Amino acid sequence: MPYEWYTAELGHTWSLSVEEQFYIFWAIVLSYTKDAKRLIALLVILIILCIIVLFIKDFPIEYNGKLRYLKSYFYVERWFIPACLPILVGSFFAIIQFNKMYF
Repeated sequence: MPYEWYTAELGHTWSLSVEEQFYIFWAIVLSYTKDAKRLIALLVILIILCIIVLFIKDFPIEYNGKLRYLKSYFYVERWFIPACLPILVGSFFAIIQFNKMYF
């Protein structure tokens, strides 16, 4: 089981790596998307994708002839896509506030 390999001393580094990956990804997205409405639509799609991936941890997989769940082998909530959800939500509200868009 991968849970046995976890060490508490380096447990915080996964969140730092998620932030670094997000800042690289976000800079590319902002450089190619100039329209605020398209950017908000992209953010909504990414937020929905993050929520869907959070539910994938209960997805059954077959391994060595036995049916197991993905969450028994991986920290699915620590993958990049679901882990960047709080940063995406903050970016969503920042863009709405910056562009004075109210729904």
